Amino acid sequence: MTSTVTPPRDVPTFRAEPISHRAPGERIRGTAFLALLPALVVALLGVQGADDREMWADEYATYHAATLSWGDLGRLLSHMDLVHGFYYLVMHGWFAVTDDSLLMMRVPSLAAMAITAAVTTLIGRRLAGTAAGVLAGLMLAVIPSVSRYAQEVRSYALVTMLVALSTYFLLRALDRPAWTRWTLYAIPLALAGLLHVFAFSVLGAHLLFVLIAARASDEARRWRFAGAAAVACLVVIPIPGVASKQSGAVAWPAADTEAPVAFPGRLFLSDHVAYAMIPLALLGALLLWRRNRPGTVLLLAWSLGPNLFVYVTSPVLHLLVARYLLFTLPAFAVLAATATVFLFGPLGAKPAGARWMLSAALVLPALGYLAIGGQKDVRTSPVPGRPGYREALTWIRSQAKPGDGIVYHDRLAGREDLARAAAEYELRGGGPKDVLLSRTAAEAGTFGAVECTDPAPCLSGNNRLWLLSTGVGEQPWAGMKPAAAAILGENFSADEVKRFPQIRVVLLTRKPPGS
Repeated sequence: MTSTVTPPRDVPTFRAEPISHRAPGERIRGTAFLALLPALVVALLGVQGADDREMWADEYATYHAATLSWGDLGRLLSHMDLVHGFYYLVMHGWFAVTDDSLLMMRVPSLAAMAITAAVTTLIGRRLAGTAAGVLAGLMLAVIPSVSRYAQEVRSYALVTMLVALSTYFLLRALDRPAWTRWTLYAIPLALAGLLHVFAFSVLGAHLLFVLIAARASDEARRWRFAGAAAVACLVVIPIPGVASKQSGAVAWPAADTEAPVAFPGRLFLSDHVAYAMIPLALLGALLLWRRNRPGTVLLLAWSLGPNLFVYVTSPVLHLLVARYLLFTLPAFAVLAATATVFLFGPLGAKPAGARWMLSAALVLPALGYLAIGGQKDVRTSPVPGRPGYREALTWIRSQAKPGDGIVYHDRLAGREDLARAAAEYELRGGGPKDVLLSRTAAEAGTFGAVECTDPAPCLSGNNRLWLLSTGVGEQPWAGMKPAAAAILGENFSADEVKRFPQIRVVLLTRKPPGS
């Protein structure tokens, strides 16, 4: 007669800190309290300047898409940007219940990053102990890119939150592999893939973790993981297949031989923070390996795996874009916090001892000091290297007279109609008429409007035109479409010029007849 020994269902072998013997309700309340502190820090840092920094190109695209009618949004997604379609649907719903102020548009991202910090704390607590978990959430909070994308009307904060949630629910599901827990794991994993397909690469880290953490004889956990992952795959896989015809949406980043060197600083939005946290994370992996090998593999594969993949494939896939990898930051934070706690006390120490307080007291202020420059930079308006459309368009509206028109000469790489996208938001309260406009972007089903084929009649009814130009030619209209440039050069004189970041605004006044 043979017998089998079934491991306890409630105490997984891969946890660094055993489940407390307190009542479940008490344990949940204590954990929630610990996770609340990093979330509050992220919220306080993220709200600073959230309503001051003007939007940039991608945020204007979000505003355009999310304010379209359902029919127009469907037409847009059938032509382009399907990879961001689910996010536009989410923001369409958000805009339906709130106003279009900068702060309110950024609230979903702000809330998502705060939740990410809380979930990072819970993940760190399970894998490396309570002290490491709390410190990981706080270290994540001071990273400048976390504050930046908490203030971004794009999907990256939500993606980071969902990846962290899926990882946390995976740990819970392996604790007790009930189908309800596996469902909770599959939902955020699928939603992360819908918001940004590349975030689905975290599934590789999850797979490695399950293969190591769940014993080969533990078929229940392995098969239920496979089922949950398969459901998420079925939801996400159609997106890249359909969107492959719109590859221009992701092929725009040019190959840059210097990008790999600068990439860590771009990911953290601070070279100083990157060069402090990455070595700490690697040290944390070495220290955690002896205590929790499955957890170490999970965190390494989550943090380094996607980054190494974009390095290797950048000449072909053009994914070497730091914000695409934002979802790896929680893993870096947990590993870095693990190293910090180990240096001043044993792994798993409760956050009440002097040694834990010493590690937090030494590391957090130092990391905060290193992050000061980056925190200032992420609140700069306009975004460094981007045109200052808000200030320019606001000035035009303040100076315009009834009957004035506006024309655009916008030739920024890859986004020829960005000025109109900015004007759609910045001039939503009224402004000069867009005289060269033939079909709006909504009517065209794209992010770019269609100008008059024959500009002569479109330019015939105005004596004053405001020209907003990002061109660099001597003449303000140099580089515009030849027909429009010829009419402006022949019939108008440039009477006034005002410069803004990467923009000049010119008042064109019609010349007297015969001049």
